[in-house]
Amino acid sequence: MTTELLATGLIYTTLGVAIALVWVYAFGRQFLGGLWGALIVAVLGSFLGGVVEHLFSDVIRLLTDVGGVNLYPALATAIIVVAVFAAVCEHGSDADE
Repeated sequence: MTTELLATGLIYTTLGVAIALVWVYAFGRQFLGGLWGALIVAVLGSFLGGVVEHLFSDVIRLLTDVGGVNLYPALATAIIVVAVFAAVCEHGSDADE
């Protein structure tokens, strides 16, 4: 049980870190807090996706599992949360000018 929870947490954390790195370095987006802000938001988003998966597991049961963890809700939520955070950061920087 503990090993499964640790593996799930590690997968969600890794997914959030990967999303943040892609968003910051591949897309070249600016974030409040830089890379650290993007990392925090993406990791929180991936864990939020895990909660969504837990609550709506019947609806998304057919999605692929990797290592016993459903990645799609965590991936989708991390991307959505980072996109919203990026939009907020862009509008905040416009107001400063």
